[in-house]
Amino acid sequence: MSRTSVDEYDGMDEIDGRGEMRLALAQMDTRLGDIEGICSRVFDQAMIASSHGAHLMCVPVPLTVGIAPTSLIECGNFQHALIVALQALAEKLEPLGIACLFPSIVSFEGAPIFEIFILRDGHVVPARSLIARERGPRSDEAWLPPVFDIAGTRVAVSFDLARDMESLPVGTDLVIYFPAYGYDDSNEETAAVASIRDGFFVDTVAKTGLWLACMAPVGAFDSAVYTGGSFVMDDAEHVIAVAPCFEEGLLVSEISHGTVPDSIDPDLLPRWNREEWLWESTRLYLRDVVARQASGRVALLLAGDLATSLLAALAVDAVGSRNVIGVVVQHEGALTPQEECAENERLRVARQVASNLRIQVVECEPSSSRGCEEAWTTLECEGEAKHFGKATSNARGEDLDALLGVARRVDACCVSAMTKTEYALCAPAALRDGLSHCVCAPFGDIYLSNLEFIARWRNRRSPVIPETLVSLASVEGGMGSIIERAIPALTGDGELEEKVASVLRSQAPSKIDEALRAHIDKGLDFEENPLAGSSPQALRALMLLIQYGEAARRKLPAMPVLSARSLAERSWPISLGWSDMGRNGEDLMTVDTLIQMEQERSSTEGSSHRAQARDEIMGLIGNLFGITPEQMAHMQSEEGQRELRQGLGDIESMLRKMMESSPGAMGSAGPDGANQGAQSRGAFPFTPGGTAPFFSQN
Repeated sequence: MSRTSVDEYDGMDEIDGRGEMRLALAQMDTRLGDIEGICSRVFDQAMIASSHGAHLMCVPVPLTVGIAPTSLIECGNFQHALIVALQALAEKLEPLGIACLFPSIVSFEGAPIFEIFILRDGHVVPARSLIARERGPRSDEAWLPPVFDIAGTRVAVSFDLARDMESLPVGTDLVIYFPAYGYDDSNEETAAVASIRDGFFVDTVAKTGLWLACMAPVGAFDSAVYTGGSFVMDDAEHVIAVAPCFEEGLLVSEISHGTVPDSIDPDLLPRWNREEWLWESTRLYLRDVVARQASGRVALLLAGDLATSLLAALAVDAVGSRNVIGVVVQHEGALTPQEECAENERLRVARQVASNLRIQVVECEPSSSRGCEEAWTTLECEGEAKHFGKATSNARGEDLDALLGVARRVDACCVSAMTKTEYALCAPAALRDGLSHCVCAPFGDIYLSNLEFIARWRNRRSPVIPETLVSLASVEGGMGSIIERAIPALTGDGELEEKVASVLRSQAPSKIDEALRAHIDKGLDFEENPLAGSSPQALRALMLLIQYGEAARRKLPAMPVLSARSLAERSWPISLGWSDMGRNGEDLMTVDTLIQMEQERSSTEGSSHRAQARDEIMGLIGNLFGITPEQMAHMQSEEGQRELRQGLGDIESMLRKMMESSPGAMGSAGPDGANQGAQSRGAFPFTPGGTAPFFSQN
């Protein structure tokens, strides 16, 4: 019998027999490093799990230090505080009769490792460090998965499922997998249970015949975002229990090795969808970031474009419409009726987005003569009061200055709609605009061209974004704005700027983002980039822009990591004076190439030395035997070598007979014998050493 959550539990029969126990997976979202708060939450979850008969409870990996703790794990007092808290927790768990697996990153002999603390019978055991210390850190068995018994079930712990499954000892019943790294849009397996319908995890269980429990984290921990979706799979590849995606949950499941438990219909399992998982991941990230701010409120620009409109919808989903303030800045300077019409349309769309989302709005008018004066008005929208503010900006109508001013007045944190495309190409311009004052950029690891598809998915839930924005034209307009802002920071030469801008404008936004993804996410060289074949000039411009913005990029708002490699992970030296401009048709040179060249050179030189030594030896033999240079050259030719091999047996036989028929052939001891041997040898003016003929020795 199994249940998908504790809420569905309605009582379980007593378990008899070996290999049956109840496992609890506490899918928790806590504040990173809040040791006391974390241990308190763990105890509360353990009490609930124990009341449902659980023998063992697991908590996720990143609770205490995340997955990039840097030097925090080297702080002695932090480690002390963690261990003291775990010891106190173990003592509190003992009366409940439940053990707990508490993973964390720790420092072991100067290096970070994933540790699994086993809290059992009032004790705290660092299982991996203990095994490594007893077996020796350099032993082949030092870092094998820890295995132990719980309620008659043989349990193994793994942080790397692909590596550890083949090294589990015979008799293991259950593997508990602790995913450490956050959601990666390029790796569906990081979506946990949502990837099972596409075949992930199934082959692993099929090959081993073991039960599998996945303890998936949920929420944002520093820059890593986790989507939840913990599950338990039996040895027949059936999912028997699952926790929700994108929210907390306590899962209690019975582990009965060798039985056929009730399973969940595969069609009822969550199905991974790229746009949905990106949206929910960014929502979790923004929710957790804002929750750590004092007010819990968000201020953002509404510029009448796709990115800011989508960010407003995300903020509403994350923290609620009452905690979101949109800032609309009116722009002056229209010179033509078309420009004036475009500005009016921009303002109309921005106001429509605010109305659809039911958020507060502050409108700012550019004015240099008046200070910030507010005249709040109330408008009715579908039966609910909506507050629109009208204020003037004391910073010449610049959008971000207006946003920061409003955020200070309403005590809200600013968030940016910058995409990964903007981070890559126009970081210096964004820094000059003042975006470093924003708390975060939820779309900072998502390319601009992806926003259209995410917006389409979000509008299927509720159509809050105007259809005019959810289009290729809107994406093209956003890319044009990025190029316009990025180019002047690079060249300073008006004529060259226009040439570079023209080359980039000729590329579709999807082509630019594809080239950026190949360079940043996949780490491909210039020649391997898909844009290199169609427009190498455009690719060179992109490479220059990326490298030029390295210093500014590090000062921009934080972003979640949702891809194989974010720009923060791709970082190159700030002062680097080199950009990837391609090899101009030259073969790729690597260290392996140099090694191969050196080996070939050494082999060639060795052959040359051997040939020289052979020529010298052959010359000496020729002098000894009275062979002319012409004869020697013929002997060294292919024809001469062939003739020599054919007649070698006859020559050796003849020489043997000649040497044996001579009385001094064997080197007589007496002087007479020596003289006779010398006379009989004639053309051989030497005495063979030992008692064996010359050719039998060589």
